[in-house]
Amino acid sequence: MIRSRLPEIRHGVGVDVVLVARLRRLLSDHPTAVEELFTPAESAYAAGHRRPEDHLAARFAGKEAVFKALGMGLMDGLSWTDVEFTSAPDGHPVARLTGDAQRCAERQDVLELEVSLSHSGGIAIAQVLAVFGGTQR
Repeated sequence: MIRSRLPEIRHGVGVDVVLVARLRRLLSDHPTAVEELFTPAESAYAAGHRRPEDHLAARFAGKEAVFKALGMGLMDGLSWTDVEFTSAPDGHPVARLTGDAQRCAERQDVLELEVSLSHSGGIAIAQVLAVFGGTQR
């Protein structure tokens, strides 16, 4: 058997689906929820589109998917705004971690987060693949 000199690579996958109408209702019933769930940059990005709730729902699903891929969540001290979605120069979404989410990712030796966000027909979906280095979870 030939052993690789590369560190062990592990993966974590997170997927989440959000009904846009449910997010719309949440934001309508709780006006401060926008600030609790989304960064100012995410809110501004969504506001620049014809149907901002579609984009916010995709980002909300993305945050849940990141938490799942990391194997962590709000009960572990993470905050919704610890995960922010921006756009790469080519337009694909990028997850930027701050605060406790960043510390969690560093502790788990996250090398990369691959993100896919989509929305259509009142449904938003996100998939995140976390690529971990050799450090144990």
